[in-house]
Amino acid sequence: MTSVLFITKYPPQRDGVGDYTYELSKYLRKYCKVGILTFKERNAEYEESVYRLLEQNRKLSFLDVQRYAKLLMEKHGYEVIHFQTASFTFPRNFYLFPLFLDAKLVSTVHEVLTLRQFHYLPFVYNVYSRSRIIITLSKEIAKMMMKLYRIKPHRIKVMHHGADINLFRPDVDPSRFKEAFGLKDDFIIMTLGFIGKGKGHDTLIQSFIKVAKEMPNAKLVIAGFAKDKSYLYYLKSLASKIKDRVIFTDYVPYEILPACLASADIFVLPYKGGLHPSGPLHRALASGRAIIASNTPVFREVIKHRYNGMLIDVNVDNLSNAILDLYKNEDLRRELAKNARKFAEENLDWDIIAKQTLKIYEELDKFK
Repeated sequence: MTSVLFITKYPPQRDGVGDYTYELSKYLRKYCKVGILTFKERNAEYEESVYRLLEQNRKLSFLDVQRYAKLLMEKHGYEVIHFQTASFTFPRNFYLFPLFLDAKLVSTVHEVLTLRQFHYLPFVYNVYSRSRIIITLSKEIAKMMMKLYRIKPHRIKVMHHGADINLFRPDVDPSRFKEAFGLKDDFIIMTLGFIGKGKGHDTLIQSFIKVAKEMPNAKLVIAGFAKDKSYLYYLKSLASKIKDRVIFTDYVPYEILPACLASADIFVLPYKGGLHPSGPLHRALASGRAIIASNTPVFREVIKHRYNGMLIDVNVDNLSNAILDLYKNEDLRRELAKNARKFAEENLDWDIIAKQTLKIYEELDKFK
């Protein structure tokens, strides 16, 4: 049986890469032996084959990562190292861990570093150049990897960010989430994910304010955690004009995420750019929500306009018009929601992604 050791962030750390690994590894365990090498967490519950050995409170040396990886490989027989990374996920020197490490290395690149992060480039290139296969979560990231890092096309595999279609479904009871935030029978417009500049929360709030009077039973729910508290304060000040109709939930625990998404009548991701895919978008598709998303290359890979979602060039006028259009058109919301779920079942099922990943592991000897 194939055996793989992930090097990654992992829950309960609040991190999209960690959430991705958690869900993928859950399904991979059906088909191969899986271990997780990750960071120490004081309040983490014990999980079999999750090795919380890496220190967070000092400058982590790549030698520590390398030492623990070698130890686990020798003790448990792991053959494949699967590294998960996005922009600034780890300190620079962390990326030197593959040096002198005799293992079949696979790397999943969630977000590509560009020339603006030039001080990181030699370090991440060390990982990319030593990876037998690089998995990217969008065609756009794959193009950037070939252009910036000269990675040969046959060493890049593109696959979707998965979604747990058994957990995130249209028929999930939303009451647990609604009751927690006093939403009752409100029409809910929602965005979900880590709150940060560039994700368009300010534009969403301004758009909602513009059309709020035409949607008297609607509330805007901004679900997610903000590391930048000054930016969160700015968003709350924007929303103060109609503060009783804009709800900030803070971090939503994984166990109530299905109910959270099931409560959304309209789900919005108004990103202002970027090449990274969105886990929340894929969960919203699986949950069968009516979706409005930015017209970006990455989102166009999963959203077909007015089929399983709406794509817009994000500004206040376009977004407010799209929200109002969906609010008034229940038939369109139902059609988008039905097709969103269909797309998720056919393309985003983690079981499909796990089998694709296993096939990559099994063919690594072709890419020495």
